[in-house]
Amino acid sequence: MDPNHQLKTFIRSTLGCNCPDPVFEHIDINSDDSLTRIVVGGRLLIHLARPNPNALDDRSIPDHVQRGKTERDDKAYNRFRLVLAASASDAARRELFELARDGDDKLHLHIIARDEHERILSICQNMVSRANA
Repeated sequence: MDPNHQLKTFIRSTLGCNCPDPVFEHIDINSDDSLTRIVVGGRLLIHLARPNPNALDDRSIPDHVQRGKTERDDKAYNRFRLVLAASASDAARRELFELARDGDDKLHLHIIARDEHERILSICQNMVSRANA
């Protein structure tokens, strides 16, 4: 299956994005040590936080939120979605996120299974490799 289609399906189905099809015509992906950054159509900012093998340091959640919020605001994106790999029932991380977002309803947290997280990271790497070829 086409990686662009797989990523679009993940963004729509798992993250709940209702962006129209033309928004998905331009997807920009880059990575650093702590996350993979996806910008969809110049409107949606997604950070896939890289999992720490020893578990995500809960103190990093407010940092991830602030980093995404700042970038969203500076670049005039519509929404920011932080994606973490962890247990879907991770209430403590959700609570930390809620405190950090401080009522901003255009900041969203998505906690997905580690295997799904790895699959999406792999798709992103494949897309970057194709773009650089």
